[in-house]
Amino acid sequence: MKLPFSRTLSKTYTSVKDWFVSEHPPYDPDDNVVLDDLDLFIRKITALGYKYDDGNDWYERTWSTDSEPKETIREVYQLLESGKWNKIMIGYGDRVFFEEPVQEVAHSYETHRHNAL
Repeated sequence: MKLPFSRTLSKTYTSVKDWFVSEHPPYDPDDNVVLDDLDLFIRKITALGYKYDDGNDWYERTWSTDSEPKETIREVYQLLESGKWNKIMIGYGDRVFFEEPVQEVAHSYETHRHNAL
């Protein structure tokens, strides 16, 4: 009698075997994928906890205080039509109280990547 998971186990074994034996495995470690600065920067900020806000077309994360009165601040990265990024801080009644252009997007990703590894 076959166990219910035997088909899954057999399929997994076959997939792993095919991956090692196949001339064209689904993942090729020698295939160098080059990500552009945009992809690298998005990976950086999502690794830092930013989530994409579809309604505002930006990446944001929210900070809040533990003490009363509760305050929340939205920290935002916004991609401009020029292809450059802006960092914006929004709080105190949805007021923008800080805004600056992001400099050296690719370099900032590399610094984060090396620190994270």
